[in-house]
Amino acid sequence: MNDRIRKEEVELNAFREFAAACPLNLKVDTAENRKPPEPDIRCDTIGDGTIAFELVEADDETDDKAKPGKSIAYNSVVMKNHTLACAIERAFVQGVKDGEICNPERFFYHSITIRFKDTATKKTCSRAISDILSTLNQHGTGSHSLKKSQVVSILCEPFPTQGAYKGPMFHVNSNYCPVGIAVVPRIRDKIKKTYETTLPIHLVVWTYSHAAGIVGLWQKEFSNLIDSEGSGPFECIWVFSRNSNEVILTWSHPSKT
Repeated sequence: MNDRIRKEEVELNAFREFAAACPLNLKVDTAENRKPPEPDIRCDTIGDGTIAFELVEADDETDDKAKPGKSIAYNSVVMKNHTLACAIERAFVQGVKDGEICNPERFFYHSITIRFKDTATKKTCSRAISDILSTLNQHGTGSHSLKKSQVVSILCEPFPTQGAYKGPMFHVNSNYCPVGIAVVPRIRDKIKKTYETTLPIHLVVWTYSHAAGIVGLWQKEFSNLIDSEGSGPFECIWVFSRNSNEVILTWSHPSKT
């Protein structure tokens, strides 16, 4: 899988999670990746037309001794987890098509979190996908463990609230990512860019960082940025925590409120 396809798959996965948590009436099944110079994703709404979304993650690698303080789009742990989550989702969808997953509606509006052993490699994790799907098919929702496997646990639990996206949503080891705060620097980078679209554009900044979830640590810096440099092409800016599955900050241009 080339880098472009992988990036698009990760972005669509993040957007679906955001759509399930945000108050917008999004028709998530219409969400589609777009190529630059358009924003990353466009999606129809119920009653408010189509919106273009630019996505960016806000996680930094903070423990690289060779390059301290270096900002990167994905550290290796985060990227491995995203890739695995997308691979499991693809296998699940194919299993439903092939009739190998019985009563798939059992998993509608559910989040499925798979925790692998810390020592598991990407290859051994990939080999365990069939065992994961077999366990889900046999036991359904709830908490499960696999003996003699690289999988520590599988937790299938309902969404906090039911939105437009039925799911299921797959997550891998999301609580074990060594990341820090980079919310405002990512927004600063994005507001300087231009995009080719006639649609209203929203910026979605997503993070796994627990520290980023403490909005008070960076909210003043964010407000100062907007006051001094504006919001660029964006009508709305959303900051979404994938750890807590909630929108932790929403900003709308005054002319749109």
